[in-house]
Amino acid sequence: MSLAAYRRDAHVVGIDVSREMLDKARWRARKLHLPQVEGLLEMDAEEIKFPDRSFDAVVALYVMTVVPDASRVAAEMRRVCVPTGKIVVVGHFASDRPLLYKIEKIFACLLRQIGLTSLIRLPQLIDAIGLSPPEVRLADLFGFWKVVSFRNDGT
Repeated sequence: MSLAAYRRDAHVVGIDVSREMLDKARWRARKLHLPQVEGLLEMDAEEIKFPDRSFDAVVALYVMTVVPDASRVAAEMRRVCVPTGKIVVVGHFASDRPLLYKIEKIFACLLRQIGLTSLIRLPQLIDAIGLSPPEVRLADLFGFWKVVSFRNDGT
């Protein structure tokens, strides 16, 4: 759904493990005539099949809460991002407020049934990425979703 948001002079390559989602994305890219979309490939984010330092920016939209190993995905994102490149993660992170966290924990059991691991906290993501300090912005009015941006230090 975000493909149209990228600048038309960008070079966008998307990956997903779901062939069905990729088919939808390819259809959307054709329908909207998105020349910036150069490829939509079936690939696991835990084993990205691109050489080191392949991309100026790496973006993970609503991914970190559905992958089995967020640390592995974070390491792959850093690996394929050029030094001083940008890594951006958008997602929901578990609340730091004790009462809200308890409520989220109750719903987490249900969410796991549909593939969401919703109890990742923002400090866990920051530790997994291994870069600091991140820039954190709200992605929606209520702060449920956050945009977390890092500058790759190249290590």
